[in-house]
Amino acid sequence: MAYNFEEQDQIDDLKAFWNKYGNFILTVVTVIALSVAGYRLWGWYQHKTAGEAAGAYAVLQEAARDKDMARVTGASQTLFDEYGSSILAPMGALVAAKTYFEANELDKAADALRWVIDNAADSEFAPIARVRLAGVLLDQNKAEDGLAVLDAGAPPEAFKVMVHDRRGDLLVALGRNKDAIAEYEAALDSIGTARGPQGSIRLKLAALKTGS
Repeated sequence: MAYNFEEQDQIDDLKAFWNKYGNFILTVVTVIALSVAGYRLWGWYQHKTAGEAAGAYAVLQEAARDKDMARVTGASQTLFDEYGSSILAPMGALVAAKTYFEANELDKAADALRWVIDNAADSEFAPIARVRLAGVLLDQNKAEDGLAVLDAGAPPEAFKVMVHDRRGDLLVALGRNKDAIAEYEAALDSIGTARGPQGSIRLKLAALKTGS
């Protein structure tokens, strides 16, 4: 005999077990296999997307260095449209905004900064974009709009100096010198003993106090 009775009983038990639970086991194994494959595919996709985003960012940086405004627009739009969830998108927007500002294309600079505020609100880039956008609006003689931009979001501790300083600039443009003095003083208080733009703030503060 190929099997004794004990072995045959074990085979019968195994068959019964497989008939009862076989489909379930196959389903679990299939799900696990698909999950592993999906995870690996997602990792490959993320790596591929990160590489493509880095390529678009590199093109933007090169275009910014060359002051090639058409390429700046194209590369930044690619970052926004195709890689908007990448950290390189808000970084690219700040690069584009700076380039537009230096080329006196203030509307485009403002649009790039608004993209950061709207799409990277939870990142450290948004407070930077708010301060810079307020500065662009100041240059466009839109000081009230600049104040509204700064007031729309509470700045993290690290950005309070810049916000108070920019608010002071906007208030000076509006002729509200007393309020501006209070903002510059708040900026100096926020600096404390840390290094910061104390020199320029003190100069602006002194000029206002002398003129008042």
